[in-house]
Amino acid sequence: MVTPRDMPRRLPRPPQQPTTSPAPRPAGHWDRAAYARGIRRSGLHSCARLVALTLAELADTDGVVPEERMPDLFELARATGITIARARISLRNLQRGGWAWTTQPPHSTQFGQIRLMRPGRTRAHAERAASA
Repeated sequence: MVTPRDMPRRLPRPPQQPTTSPAPRPAGHWDRAAYARGIRRSGLHSCARLVALTLAELADTDGVVPEERMPDLFELARATGITIARARISLRNLQRGGWAWTTQPPHSTQFGQIRLMRPGRTRAHAERAASA
């Protein structure tokens, strides 16, 4: 019978592979993985993070949610399992934090356009990219 005393104290570490840098991304290319990492590390409320990650799944390679996949507020609440009011507040918090930009009119359940971005990019960047 094997006892804990017979076991080695530590398993040897496997040799580390040299890391290679990722290929450079074209200018204007939105990085979904970096966005998701940033959202997970942010201090946002959990519902806002859930809304952001749900929208990131719907976004295209530019960080824009295409019109054919654009959810309304009811669909977004249903997809995330939160209330409509919490979905609206979460989206507003994403906008205030610089994580999303939308052309949603006040008190509307339909979104005009949603562009996901990381903080540090200004609204002018988002508008310039949307017009291009």
